[in-house]
Amino acid sequence: MLKKFPGEDPTRQTVATTWRISIDKIEDQAARQLLNLLAFFAPDGIQTSWFAAAAPSLPPPLRQALADNLQYDEIIEEICRYSLARRKDDSLGLHRLSQEVIREELGEEREEWRQYALAVLHQQVDSDFSTAEKRARATALLPHIEAWASVSESMSAVGKSAAAGGTGSVFAFAGGVNYAAANYAAALRWYQKALAICEKVLGKEHPDTAITYNNIAAVYGRQGDASAALRWYEKALAINEKVLGKEHPHTAASYNNIAGVYDSQGDYAEALRWYEKAYRIMRRFSENHPNTKTLSNNMKSAYEKSGNPQPFDTWLEAAMRQEGKN
Repeated sequence: MLKKFPGEDPTRQTVATTWRISIDKIEDQAARQLLNLLAFFAPDGIQTSWFAAAAPSLPPPLRQALADNLQYDEIIEEICRYSLARRKDDSLGLHRLSQEVIREELGEEREEWRQYALAVLHQQVDSDFSTAEKRARATALLPHIEAWASVSESMSAVGKSAAAGGTGSVFAFAGGVNYAAANYAAALRWYQKALAICEKVLGKEHPDTAITYNNIAAVYGRQGDASAALRWYEKALAINEKVLGKEHPHTAASYNNIAGVYDSQGDYAEALRWYEKAYRIMRRFSENHPNTKTLSNNMKSAYEKSGNPQPFDTWLEAAMRQEGKN
């Protein structure tokens, strides 16, 4: 152990050696596997429920232990017995140095266990932030995503995990949590990390890449950078028009997003032009769809702000008649 921490403070070396002795005391393989997983999360606030939910993605015998509440409780007690972990209600915590020691001991298996930890995080991803409870749960996950991403991150590892949709969605989730909390700098950082994965694994003309472009554009829009927002929305639009077609609802959404930028800048004539393009698609798709009604409201608002004396309904009816003639 001293060789593995050259030049370290003697106290740190001693503590690391002591922890290694404790780790060797753990004879239950499932308990050792749980320790391996815990080493890739933030030191505190690791929810015990996360692992049970991700059990099918984890290796045996830990998978079997997680399926039995009594056995799961026993392996938690096993790792707490030697002070390798501490339990508080339904959460676990480890000392940062003990996590380093565990990761170091994994050797060539380190990346494999990092991917298992990703499976646990991915199982918790839920982009619904509609309630305070869901927002709190999502926010509590952020430190663990940050910790996971900081450990031996490499593009080869990212590529491997992204093929299963894991890393990209976890990073996009982190961006969404920060966006919902108005932490726009952090949101942009995570969305850009997600974008790097999308472009590498899926390519620059994939619909999921377009979604990431939209997310980045939305952040710039909230930051008041209309030029950057428009640029990224247009990149998303180019993909949607080419891959999905000019009559697809996602393309309509891109038109609406671009219209919103012009609307926010007071260019109501240009905003109406893009709103109308979006509305035509959604109207043909479904007049009763919530997005169609939202577009109608967006158009009406921009139209009324433009100062046009003609009633909106009259203008819209005329515009739709013109569509029929075309």
